[in-house]
Amino acid sequence: MILLFRSWKINLSKVASEIETHLSDENFGVEQLAKNLFMSYSQVQRKLNALIGLSPNLFIRHLRLLKAKEH
Repeated sequence: MILLFRSWKINLSKVASEIETHLSDENFGVEQLAKNLFMSYSQVQRKLNALIGLSPNLFIRHLRLLKAKEH
């Protein structure tokens, strides 16, 4: 169970990094995110919901709002 959590944690950091790379791209969405992570849309949806309780769209929006708040 711990190994599974660790691998998900690594994936979560990859997800956040990938989103932050494309924050300025207003057309960047879950489909592109999943493609860049070599995962399916449903896998990204399932993992993010399990880890942080947010859908990928809400997580992208959240990171964009946090970045906008910094500036």
